[in-house]
Amino acid sequence: PMTCILIIFMVIQIIVPELLFTGAAATIVIMGMFIIYENPVEQYKEKAYMDLDTGVKNRNCFDVDFLKYKNRFQMLGYTSGSIGIVLCDLNNLKATNDTCGHAVGDRFIQVVAQILKQELKNSKEIYRVGGDEFVAIYMNINEDIIREEIEAVYNRCRQENDNHEFLLSIAIGYSVTSDTDDLDTAYTKADADMYRNKQVIKSRQKEYQK
Repeated sequence: PMTCILIIFMVIQIIVPELLFTGAAATIVIMGMFIIYENPVEQYKEKAYMDLDTGVKNRNCFDVDFLKYKNRFQMLGYTSGSIGIVLCDLNNLKATNDTCGHAVGDRFIQVVAQILKQELKNSKEIYRVGGDEFVAIYMNINEDIIREEIEAVYNRCRQENDNHEFLLSIAIGYSVTSDTDDLDTAYTKADADMYRNKQVIKSRQKEYQK
């Protein structure tokens, strides 16, 4: 495209020499066209916000988006719409790394990321915010749908367990903003809910081992 534009400029210069397209002017115009059509800034930004191992957004993107949603909620309050937060934490990742190796542990993380992308299908975005931690953001959605999709994640993990050398187990917690709970409060409640779920799962695993 850039070569074609340069040729067009040369033809115009020959036909209408008084226009005097200098090299500098042509360069500036070409650069402008390149930015408009190729938009490298957006491409680099997209890459900077992507977790390359899993294909979901990374912690940098989460921090930017969370601040954006937080500021909007502070300005408009509950009238801006509810925001649902789902926190996911992998269970037994360290044990998987120790017994099967880090390559298998990485595969564990990738499989979970794909399950979250497929089953939390009404989420606005999914982020990997830590080594084995993920966050999903929902906008203006019924709480029942969030619960249904969380249950779908659990069911999918049980179905997939026979296909892998590791045990797919995820602790999940969620919360939704309200007229009394802002985004920070909702995040704290989702984290507490996820921690309670993790304790329940650990207790069940201990009972099963007995």
